[in-house]
Amino acid sequence: MAEAAKKYDLLIKNVRVVRPDAKTVEDADIGITGGKFCKVHPGLSPGEAKAVYDGKGRLAFPGAVDAHMHTGIYAPLAEDAPSESRAAAQGGVTTSLNYFRTGQYYLNRGGPYAACFPEVLELSEGRFHVDYGYHLAPMDRAQISEIGDLIEKHGVSSFKIFMFYGSHGLHGRSDSQRDFLMIGEDAHERELEQGLVAHLRDFLLELGIGFAFVASQYRLEVGGSDFFIDLLFYHLKLRCFVLVDLKAKEFEPEFAGKMNFYLAAIDDSMRHPDDRPKYWSDHLQD
Repeated sequence: MAEAAKKYDLLIKNVRVVRPDAKTVEDADIGITGGKFCKVHPGLSPGEAKAVYDGKGRLAFPGAVDAHMHTGIYAPLAEDAPSESRAAAQGGVTTSLNYFRTGQYYLNRGGPYAACFPEVLELSEGRFHVDYGYHLAPMDRAQISEIGDLIEKHGVSSFKIFMFYGSHGLHGRSDSQRDFLMIGEDAHERELEQGLVAHLRDFLLELGIGFAFVASQYRLEVGGSDFFIDLLFYHLKLRCFVLVDLKAKEFEPEFAGKMNFYLAAIDDSMRHPDDRPKYWSDHLQD
């Protein structure tokens, strides 16, 4: 029989299959194609398989799902994934769901999941000996707002929400949580931004007549790199764009350089011939 016509990639012969809720074991063979069990039945033909393994009467258990593992917490993820998943497989686990969050341990970094989770997936690829997935813990309001994107873009369907008791949090007293979870000023700025967007009508009234909202976290691509403007408006009477950069601290001179860079990028990519050549930018401090 030609190799291309083989029905199974692997055939496991002569095993005693343990099934859920069954009172006895079943003598059978297991056919595997494309990494999946495709047939469990006695008397499968070795000639239909590319490779054959003799189970010698051993028990064949269905794989267990470990719904809460901590791969990558006490060792770098790239090192921990092979060893932890190997130990899981030796214990009968064939699928692991791994808890992950930002902050100390794990990747030892804060920030949005949009920045760090692709790195988690890259470090995981090809290193697990079992099927794996992640359930994530949002640690601030900004990360909670990312849940929809994590579901749509990465298929994450499980999340863990902490509700801290009394004066204690995830690691010791609650007044140390921001340091432990590495939630910095940028997270506070994102919360400020989300609050302004949520109350956009009131914010526009505060700005005055003529402002039109364009976008929050507007993406600019410059030289192959992505940059994001916190809030972008257009003034209908002045005919110019208005950039708002949110900061949670006092003004520093380098902020002006950053805004000038944004202004030049907007000028190059979005300015209409009828628009004014100068743009006004603002710095809001919480």
